[in-house]
Amino acid sequence: MPARSKQLKVSNVDGFLSQIYSNSSPDTIIKIKSRAALCFSKTGSKKNILKAIELYNEAYDIQCQMRGSYHPRTLNILNLIIHCENKIEQIRNSKLSN
Repeated sequence: MPARSKQLKVSNVDGFLSQIYSNSSPDTIIKIKSRAALCFSKTGSKKNILKAIELYNEAYDIQCQMRGSYHPRTLNILNLIIHCENKIEQIRNSKLSN
């Protein structure tokens, strides 16, 4: 039997996000949402990047409640949100120029 692929892909992100339970710690929730968002943002499609921004925003809100808005971890998530928004602008600009 061949080895099973453990790499996170867009097709199995929903199953990955189902690991979040009501008693999960906030750090675990942030980690799972951020990893899923990173997977979505790597695809390059506008629809998936918007999902990534949504997940990053949820992780950002949790991080702000835990550590405050000026903590380095919070600012890192904010930087990832900005990066995704820049990708969307590049997609929009490329469609307008075509």
